[in-house]
Amino acid sequence: MSGGATGATDPVARFAAAAENYCAWAEHAPASKDGEIETAIGLLLDLMSRALVLPAADPDAEDAQGRTQEERKVVLRRFETLGLHWYSTCDPSDVGSENVMTGDLCDDLTDIWADVREGLDLYRTGRIDTASWHWSLTFRGHWSAHAAEALRVLMSKLHAV
Repeated sequence: MSGGATGATDPVARFAAAAENYCAWAEHAPASKDGEIETAIGLLLDLMSRALVLPAADPDAEDAQGRTQEERKVVLRRFETLGLHWYSTCDPSDVGSENVMTGDLCDDLTDIWADVREGLDLYRTGRIDTASWHWSLTFRGHWSAHAAEALRVLMSKLHAV
């Protein structure tokens, strides 16, 4: 096992704690629908802010286990309890474009879960540097875009209530 300092000041341990919270939320049915949107927003903001400060790390031989289709379906069904699914979006760098696309909030939240969970599995087995590398790589290359869209949709729903 490799890695830096431990405890509350260690950015990898802090991200792991945020990952534990997000995954626990994603993997369990809500106790009630009250507060689910606020919970989702808080968890996403926590993940994103902690991902931004993950240190550069050298992975060992990456062999993270991907999530199975059945695992993804269970989590996707859980996110359907939010009562939000499809939304409109566009490429923000394509100003003036009429190219409107459709996004799927449940898929966004599931993709975030899958990437975060894979790193969490590595972290739990003591592969700290590889977990940090995986989280940083997937954040910058994949799930940050899903999180940004999800936050936009969740915030619009929060303001509509």
